[in-house]
Amino acid sequence: MTSTLEPTSAGPVADKAAIYLAGRWQEPVAGEQITVVNPATGSPVAKLAAAGIDEADRAVVAAREALDSGVWAGRDATERAATLVAIADALDARTDSLVSVLIADLGLPRSFAEFVNQTAAQIWRDVADLATELRTEEVRTGAGYKTLIRREPVGVVAAIVPFNAPTALAAAKIAPALLAGCSVVVKADPYTPLASYILAEVFDEVGLPPGVISVLPAGREVGAHLVAHPGVDFVSFTGSTVSGRAVMKSAADHMARMTLELGGKSAAVILDDADPAAVLPMLVPLALGQSSQVCTALTRLLVSEENHDMWAELLAGAFASLPVGDPASPDTVIGPLVNADAVTRCERFVAEAVEEGATVLTGGERLSLPGMENGYFFAPTLLDGVRPDSTVAQNEVFGPVISLITYTDVDDAVRIANGTDFGLAAAVFGTDVDRALGLADRLDAGVVAVNTPGTAMAQPFGGYKQSGIGREGGPEGLDHFFEVKQIRVPE
Repeated sequence: MTSTLEPTSAGPVADKAAIYLAGRWQEPVAGEQITVVNPATGSPVAKLAAAGIDEADRAVVAAREALDSGVWAGRDATERAATLVAIADALDARTDSLVSVLIADLGLPRSFAEFVNQTAAQIWRDVADLATELRTEEVRTGAGYKTLIRREPVGVVAAIVPFNAPTALAAAKIAPALLAGCSVVVKADPYTPLASYILAEVFDEVGLPPGVISVLPAGREVGAHLVAHPGVDFVSFTGSTVSGRAVMKSAADHMARMTLELGGKSAAVILDDADPAAVLPMLVPLALGQSSQVCTALTRLLVSEENHDMWAELLAGAFASLPVGDPASPDTVIGPLVNADAVTRCERFVAEAVEEGATVLTGGERLSLPGMENGYFFAPTLLDGVRPDSTVAQNEVFGPVISLITYTDVDDAVRIANGTDFGLAAAVFGTDVDRALGLADRLDAGVVAVNTPGTAMAQPFGGYKQSGIGREGGPEGLDHFFEVKQIRVPE
């Protein structure tokens, strides 16, 4: 299968007439297509083949056949791990192409696109490293019996990958499933499908057995079909909490196992002893990185009443100074949102916040930039006077709309930070590390950063409450892709 990648003013253009189905490039039966739009310009940059229900069914059947044959699951874990490393190497060799497509279809600023792809390759390697400690057989004795413990692949996995950071989030789902010996059907997001084609080329190149993996760029109906498919044993889903509820209900009909990595409304607690010079370089990217289209974005910034004025001035100035523009430029920090609906959503949240008493300190509006008048840009926005129970403080915006909220004391800060339905991530900043760690223990979040700039993707990642079920990353994430069998025999 060949592809054409041509640099244009709008970004790369990819022409694909087929999808990677069960180890072969095949044209979809219905001939459906996805039109990829560059969010910086609003202009089409590619037309790609899209999978439909027929392709989803064929992918599941092929995955089951590959699983039952043992062509992949029957290999030693160290051999499977070697393939994962080969995938990482192949991704590294395609760095320039992957960066280009993430700029073109997602509008990622160049530096962030480079980071995402470096992270993706590292995830493949980190998961491969787990093979050295992987135990699939164990013998236990007692009471005159011998119990054999077997850990077997959970089965056919549907990996539903969201639009943001598609290469890294795909790696977090696919790599552990493959290491465990599962077969995988990948559903790529229709807003950012270009990277999935490069990923499929990598799978083809490293020689995964036919049927072990399929990559299906497709819309929600195909994702819903896979979730409900009786031939799917495990669903790995990343998306909104609303969508996660629907996934749970649908998968429950055939009792599919699952991990759900869902929404967040993450809080950063800035203690009074925090040094602004040290905090701002970490805090601003954690709040506004990728235009806050990140589930762990710190969108609620909690400061004490005593230090409110200082932080309001510092944060407003930092937000207003961020370069917004062409994501292909190395100087750009804030790029576009993924589509026009995302811009409208930001406008609506800002308007509702103002109606509920908040003040816009900076930003608060869509931007029309020279040469990119039709792009999906929204100014980095800082809202002040936000009530902890207000609409914008309780709901995920998934755009650069950040709330500044005051607390009276540390107990009040904990109450506010924990006072949402979400529990994905949080952060604590303060000079007294022991005090900050003590506060971190009180926060209802699966990931808490203390004076650090982010999340360790190689370690277990997931949320409390309505931010998800299960974990991705580390041995804890790998465990989900096994069924445990007990065989008892006389000693």
